[in-house]
Amino acid sequence: MRFRLLPSLFWFFFFAWLLLQVAFFISLAERGQTPIDYLAYQRGAEAIERGESPYLPPAQSQEIFRYFHQVEAELLAANARGEGRAFLREFAARPPQPGPYIYPPTLALLVSQLHIRPQVFTGLLLLSILGFVAIWFKATQVHSGWLLLVIGSRDVLATLQGGNVELLILFFTLLAAKLLWDQRMILAAPLIALVLLMKPFYVLFVVAFLSSRDSARLRAKDLRRARSSCPAW
Repeated sequence: MRFRLLPSLFWFFFFAWLLLQVAFFISLAERGQTPIDYLAYQRGAEAIERGESPYLPPAQSQEIFRYFHQVEAELLAANARGEGRAFLREFAARPPQPGPYIYPPTLALLVSQLHIRPQVFTGLLLLSILGFVAIWFKATQVHSGWLLLVIGSRDVLATLQGGNVELLILFFTLLAAKLLWDQRMILAAPLIALVLLMKPFYVLFVVAFLSSRDSARLRAKDLRRARSSCPAW
């Protein structure tokens, strides 16, 4: 009985973890704070709405990256003096400084044209994690204990709380791969197009996945042919 309860317990922890993220983002919104990565997309969208380029001039982008390096150096120095936590508190009180917008224009255009607000954006990221897990577990039938990889991943947590669109892109990519595997090309095509418009180099994944899929099916076909021609099988 105890072992039969374990799968449900892992799922409980996973959904509790998701709810904690929801509470975290609600508290951020109440304080008027925006996830730092989303802020870069938002500023790119606002520039497009003004009829300007979403990309900053090279000199301004370099200045931002120099600022990041300066902050890192100051943090290391403060930590060496035993004042690391005090510096982090002071840094948290500064106005947020996102990195310059570096994506193709598609992402900023979508944020602008669809009026995607921070709450909606972070909600989509949470749904993408849930969708990723659903596809993963349905395809592999693994034990629910593997959910601990999601709950305990610092990369997932940092990407989510920073508002990085990568989680959404990865989910769209996985969903497109599932549809391609099931030979639903028409349904997969819009997802692939959207992913490539935001991250063109993901075409490498699509090509590699299709090659692997076709190779696996050819091997399965050869195996069935060999079994049918061998009476011992």
